[in-house]
Amino acid sequence: MERQDCRNKLFKRNTGTTFIEFLHMVRMDAACHLLATTDLQIVDIVSSVGFSDVPYFYKVFKKANGCTPITYRQQHQS
Repeated sequence: MERQDCRNKLFKRNTGTTFIEFLHMVRMDAACHLLATTDLQIVDIVSSVGFSDVPYFYKVFKKANGCTPITYRQQHQS
């Protein structure tokens, strides 16, 4: 466990964010892209970006983007 803690501290020192925060950011970018450019159902987007829990995805998405995935899609789809 000590080695993992060291890796986490090193990651945060080098990136300014924790690994989980970074992973969520990457996943949210992918989700936003899919919401704006496809008609995939949200449940399919959730699994394709690496989440297994839809309510948790909604929570992370809203925290990151200030709106729900449905609202994001309505505002960004062309």
